[in-house]
Amino acid sequence: MYQVDYARYGHQDGTAISGQDYWWTFYLRYAILPGITFLVTLFFLAGLVLSFIKRNQAAILISMAVILVYFQFENSLAKPFPFFARYLHIIYPLMAVLAAFAFFELWRQLQRSRLTRTIGVLIGLLLVLVPLAKSTILVAGARPDTRILAVEWMEENLPAGSR
Repeated sequence: MYQVDYARYGHQDGTAISGQDYWWTFYLRYAILPGITFLVTLFFLAGLVLSFIKRNQAAILISMAVILVYFQFENSLAKPFPFFARYLHIIYPLMAVLAAFAFFELWRQLQRSRLTRTIGVLIGLLLVLVPLAKSTILVAGARPDTRILAVEWMEENLPAGSR
């Protein structure tokens, strides 16, 4: 019940960030763009639009799921810092599928000449390598959670049965 109230009313200190405050782009600005990178976000948005233009039923279904989940979180008053992006984990794989959909639509158009195929390969590599490099850097800088460190310290340093 706590999470439901938290999503509905915002933080206990009264901080509430509505979707309207950021024109429903809070998660786009502060989670999606920095998370999956500009190029993947661009292809994801293109895939979203193309799914309707091409009338691809599977892509439309994925697009609708992403849109519904995204706006559900945007309309929530709770956008808890420091890591609110975790709430969108459910749609990141779907966003990647839509980005791939847009890439392969572009790939079909670029099959005409050797130069355009080379451009397509370079774009495909950028779509994979830039987020991979960013993820590698983040993982390299990751440290154990302080809560885990505290538990380990207590287990090693406090006598059994102490409170």
